[in-house]
Amino acid sequence: MKKSSVILIFLLVLLPIIAAMERSTSEISIENTDNLIVAGTESIFNLNIKNNGIRDQTLTITPDKLGVFPLSEIFDYIIVEPSQVTIKSHQEKTIEIRVKTLPNLPKEGRYENTITIKSITDETLQSELQLSMGIIPPEKSVNIQMDIESQIIPGKPTPYQLILKNRGNIDLTNLDIKIKSDFYTEEFKVDILGKDSTLIKDLILTANPTSQEGESNLNIEVLQENLQKGSLLKQLTLTLNPDIQEERIVNKQFLATTIKIIKRNQGNSEVFKKIKYPVNSGNKLFTSTIPQAKLIEEYGREYYVWEFALQPNNQFEVQIKNDYRVIFVIILFILFSTGLYAYFRNRSILISKRVFRIKSDKEGVSQLKILLHLKNRTLKEIHHLKVKDFLPSSVKLHDDFGTLKPSKIEQNEKGVRLTWEVLTLEPGEERIIPYKVDTKLHSLGKLLLPNAVVQFREKNNKETENSSNKLTIYAPKEEHHLSE
Repeated sequence: MKKSSVILIFLLVLLPIIAAMERSTSEISIENTDNLIVAGTESIFNLNIKNNGIRDQTLTITPDKLGVFPLSEIFDYIIVEPSQVTIKSHQEKTIEIRVKTLPNLPKEGRYENTITIKSITDETLQSELQLSMGIIPPEKSVNIQMDIESQIIPGKPTPYQLILKNRGNIDLTNLDIKIKSDFYTEEFKVDILGKDSTLIKDLILTANPTSQEGESNLNIEVLQENLQKGSLLKQLTLTLNPDIQEERIVNKQFLATTIKIIKRNQGNSEVFKKIKYPVNSGNKLFTSTIPQAKLIEEYGREYYVWEFALQPNNQFEVQIKNDYRVIFVIILFILFSTGLYAYFRNRSILISKRVFRIKSDKEGVSQLKILLHLKNRTLKEIHHLKVKDFLPSSVKLHDDFGTLKPSKIEQNEKGVRLTWEVLTLEPGEERIIPYKVDTKLHSLGKLLLPNAVVQFREKNNKETENSSNKLTIYAPKEEHHLSE
């Protein structure tokens, strides 16, 4: 075989290989860091093209024009920057593709759009690439989970975790978290929840103690400027809560004590209760209750008992009052009556004695004026009273007696006895009996005058005698001359 023939055969074999190499010189890949795209937002895809051929390539990248608004209800626009690129041999370039979705998504799901890549320098080079993306509506941007016990005891604090995950491709700021139900509410704010980030919040749920037992819903919302970004409806089971609180109030006064016992139903079900209060025979007579209690005896002791049914959020109150003031008042009344009787019986006619120093002469003789004061303290007339007074021998009696003179004057070695007779003394009437005496106080130092007496007969014809006070009279050199 000739040498020219061999060369021809080699070229015939090599040309198809070279042509095949020209047709497979590009490596194409596309990537997007956004796992999910929120409807109405923009996401960026990076298209990577590598030219492995021996020639430079000029490529055009074109999205499907029929796959965007207004012909599409999914995509608002798809922009390729740059839309034409020249890639030198054995080099690569990245082209940015900006994709924006429409805000009103028919439904959550995965959607695609076609990108066509053509070579200007070689018409045989053309390929199509699918832009595939998961799209979610804005109201489902945040995934909410709640880690909590399935059964809740009303009134008992129950810790739980609220887990918020941003599913979308944008940061969420100024979020309002609202947790609402018939038995519990909670609100708090989150300044920022970055894309693809997760927030775990530790909270405590305390259900209203009076919440009815059974299944109940808990609604959780994540809002941004009053627009919902996520929601969760959690069903919980409320159990029975027989929570009864007791309060005792003791009010102590003089000889009286009031005890209030209050039972409150802080639970969520009707409860039948009993209150027992011990009582003994010593204080039973002085104890009263509101409402009226039933008296029972158990093991030799007596108790006041109240039995009642207590509805949720209601209370039952009893009052026990121990009051000894009645017997105290009775004792005071008896003592007062006895004293009053004795006072008016023994002091029905009051007599008192006073003395005044009138003058003293150079010889040391002091002239004294003595007043006997009578008063009828009864409510009736007293007749035929006799007033008697005695003067010691060291005293000289004057004969100046004023309007009422003694009916009898008796004298002996011990002294002088004076007697006055008063025919009638009206109720409340007062009578003054004055007389004068002389005495040498300087030589005596002091003078003792005995008490005067008044004698009279009461209604029962019993003779009664009341006495006045005694007097001690001191010489003028004393600072106090008279004392009673």
